[in-house]
Amino acid sequence: MVKTFVGIGSRVSIDTASVTRYCSIGNTLGEEWANSEYSTEALAEIKCRNAGTASELHAQVLTNGRASANTVTLRKNNADTALTLSITAATTGLFSDTGESVSIADGDDYCIKVVNNDSTGTFTFKDIAMVYEPSSGSAVQMGCCTDFSYSASSLQLTFYLSFPGVYFGNQFTESNIQSECFVATTFSDLQVYIAVNDRSNNSSMVFRDNGADGNQSVTITGSTTGKFEDTSNSDVLSVGDKYNLKLVRASGSSGQSVEVSSFSMLLTTNGTGFPILANGFGASLSTGTEYSPVFYYSDNFSTESDAEYYVPFGIDTEDLSGFVQSNSSTTTTTVQFRVDGSNVNQSFSVSAASTGRFTDASNTDTINSGSSCTVSIGGMDAAYFMRDLGIFATPVAAAGYANNVNGVSNAAIGEVIDVLKANVSNVMGA
Repeated sequence: MVKTFVGIGSRVSIDTASVTRYCSIGNTLGEEWANSEYSTEALAEIKCRNAGTASELHAQVLTNGRASANTVTLRKNNADTALTLSITAATTGLFSDTGESVSIADGDDYCIKVVNNDSTGTFTFKDIAMVYEPSSGSAVQMGCCTDFSYSASSLQLTFYLSFPGVYFGNQFTESNIQSECFVATTFSDLQVYIAVNDRSNNSSMVFRDNGADGNQSVTITGSTTGKFEDTSNSDVLSVGDKYNLKLVRASGSSGQSVEVSSFSMLLTTNGTGFPILANGFGASLSTGTEYSPVFYYSDNFSTESDAEYYVPFGIDTEDLSGFVQSNSSTTTTTVQFRVDGSNVNQSFSVSAASTGRFTDASNTDTINSGSSCTVSIGGMDAAYFMRDLGIFATPVAAAGYANNVNGVSNAAIGEVIDVLKANVSNVMGA
C-alpha cells in the first residue's frame, strides 16, 4: 500500500452569503476565476475506484471575513462523514482533523462540502486536502473539478485537456497540454461527469498516449448528462511517455455546449510512490522572482507564502520538472524547489529562449511532516510561461531520522532499520 495525499489547490473563494458548496478532491484544479465549487453535489462527486481509508483532512484559509464559523466536511454517498473541520470566524491559517478516519469502498461517491454560515464577508481557501491510503496496491485516484464549457465555434470539435488539471490556454495544440510520466504507470478507470449537453449526437472522452488514442474512452450519449465511465480498459505508459485527454465534441450549432464538471482516473505506479502534479493556468512571468505551487495547480505569486502548500506526512521527493511553453527571456531562468522558505537540492535551469520539458533527475529532497513547499522562478528578463510542474514522492519509511544522511534518503534508511529490527527479533526469539 502507498499512502498518498490528494487535494484541491484552487483558491476557492466563496463570497455568497449563507451557502453550501461542493468541490471535487483528488490532486485537482479549481481556478480562482473559474467555478471550482458547485451548489449541486453530483457535479463534484468522484466515484471511488480504489477502496481505502481517508484521514487527516486539512485546509489552509487565505482570507476570512466571516463573523461566524464555516465548516469543511468529507462527503460519502451524499452523507456527511466524520472527517470535518470548523473554520473559526475571522481566522486564517491551517485547520486540520487528525483524529478521525473514513473508509471508502469501490463505487462510493465522494467530494468535499463547504458550508458558509454567514451573510457577509469573503472566504478563500488556499487548499483543502486529505491523506488517503488504499486498501491494497499503489493506485492513486486523481481528478479535476473544472466547470469548463466547450461551446466555441461549431467548426472546432476536438479539444485537448491536461490531466489531472485543466489548462485553460490553447486547447487545440496537444503538445501544449501533455504531461509526462515520472515512472512506469498504468492509467485506468477513466470517468467524466457531463453537466450540460446540448449536442444531440454522441461525443467522447479519450485517453491519449504519446499523441495517439489510447485504450480508454467513454462515449457521451447525445443530449445526456451525468457520469460516464470506462472500467474495462487501461493504458500502460513508460518513463517519459506523454499523456493527456481528448474531448471530441459532436457536431452541432455554434453555442451548443458540452460542459465537463469533473473527471478522474486511477494511476498505478511501481508500488513505491506517487506523482504530485501542479497543472492549471501556469506561471506567466516577465521579470524578477515569483513563486508557484508545486502541488495541485500552477500559477505565479509575488509572495511566497501564497504559493506554499502543506505536507501532511514525510516524503522523499525527486524528479522536479516543468514544461516551458514560451520563453522570450534573453537570460537563464532558474526554477528552484523550496521547503519552509529555504532553497533545497532540486532545481533546473532554462537557458535563454529555450522551451520544452526540463527535469532535475540528479537530486532528491526529504520533506518532513508539517513542512510547506513551493518553487521559485527567477532570472528571466522578458515574457516566460511555464506549466505542468511536478515531482515524484515516496512516503518516508521511518520518521525521526536525519534527512538525506550522506545522500541516503529517509526511505532507504527506514528499510535498513526495518531489516535490522526483524533480524534482532529473530535472534531474540531463537
